[in-house]
Amino acid sequence: MRHLELLLKGAKDLGINITEDQINLFSIYLRDLKKWNRVYNLTAIKNDKGIVLKHFIDSLSYLKAIPVRKGLRVIDIGTGAGFPGIPIKICHPDIVLTLVDSSMKKTLFLRHICRALSLEGLEVIQKRAEELKDDYESSFDILLTRAIYKIKDMLSFGIPLLKRGGIIVISKGPSGEKELKEANKMMAEAEARIKDIISITLPQSNIKRNLIAIERY
Repeated sequence: MRHLELLLKGAKDLGINITEDQINLFSIYLRDLKKWNRVYNLTAIKNDKGIVLKHFIDSLSYLKAIPVRKGLRVIDIGTGAGFPGIPIKICHPDIVLTLVDSSMKKTLFLRHICRALSLEGLEVIQKRAEELKDDYESSFDILLTRAIYKIKDMLSFGIPLLKRGGIIVISKGPSGEKELKEANKMMAEAEARIKDIISITLPQSNIKRNLIAIERY
């Protein structure tokens, strides 16, 4: 199928080799996402190519900034229909993943798709990001989020969730540089610093992303 070929090529361009079993999981994910989307409006992107490129491949691009290892504790905040967390989990099933979203319809889908894909070592939480600190303070190695939060907001509720040496990875477009300047003072107060900024063009497209990695020290 054409969309699976796009996924294979895009992942290969990112340095990721996807197995046949993983391709099958992505195919189930795509099928069920489109099915649920017709009723629950989980994503504005509805066609196969768009989902593969702007959700699956975009999610896998985060691996450029993540030091993956077995048992790595990862939290994905504002995950929506599972991005970027679930594609990363499919490719690295040994990580321990927590998916967080405040929407009931999205968390219902997340629980369904995790069962459909037989994913283990995974928790789905229906909460606002601001409500996590009491139960999850200093719990995670990696915090992932897409561009839905401003960097200064992510620092305020995200840094407390990380272990010392843990990393927030947030994907930003052109607004990233301005947001970093706005967050400079807060970064020092939160005992955080910029670890890396990785500029990429999504494979098989002209879509540009800046992966900003912020470390808690």
